[in-house]
Amino acid sequence: MSQIKTIFRDHNAISSIFGTILLVFLTFLLAGVVGGMAYSSEMSEHIEKSFTKTPMCVIEVEGVVGGVPNDVRYKDNYIRLVHRGGDPLMLDTTFIVITGQGRSYVGTFPYGSNTQGQLVIKYFDLTPSGACPTYKSNNPIIDDNKWSTGEQIVLNGDDSINGTDASTVKVTVAGHTNTSNNYGFEVGSTIHIKVFDTPTQRIIAEDTSVVQLAD
Repeated sequence: MSQIKTIFRDHNAISSIFGTILLVFLTFLLAGVVGGMAYSSEMSEHIEKSFTKTPMCVIEVEGVVGGVPNDVRYKDNYIRLVHRGGDPLMLDTTFIVITGQGRSYVGTFPYGSNTQGQLVIKYFDLTPSGACPTYKSNNPIIDDNKWSTGEQIVLNGDDSINGTDASTVKVTVAGHTNTSNNYGFEVGSTIHIKVFDTPTQRIIAEDTSVVQLAD
């Protein structure tokens, strides 16, 4: 009888070990399937981007005027960009990044301050949605949602919708992200402008310009 009990105990122990091994195997198998799906999704996205055509055109800075508050108001800072030739750019799939020295208002008005430092300005798209009304009046060409050869886009230091989350214009200065999303450039400094294609995240064009004092 003791031998029979021993056999049953050994059988139960083997079953338990086998069950644990099977569970570990299934866990690794499931992890492999999930990881493979994620990798496959990333690869598909990468392949899709690789075969997506990026628009090709020439965008030049026609001029940058402005200055830093309190010498010059934010709304007196202008960047004029001209499409010199090539593919038309769709405004809702084109974004712009501008870097340079200047100021932005940091903190909640009126308790913040105009802060000096490295500016990083991003226009998440070039449509009038998410920008103040003057952006549309400064850019009558945007009605057809295209930026074509010979047309000009005008950017202004006060394009943001009062610095709210609804704004498609985002500004950081000296590492501060809690700005009013307005900007003013230091006169005599050089700003760098890059135009990107949103679907592929590739650079379409880039240019630099020296800031001139606004009248």
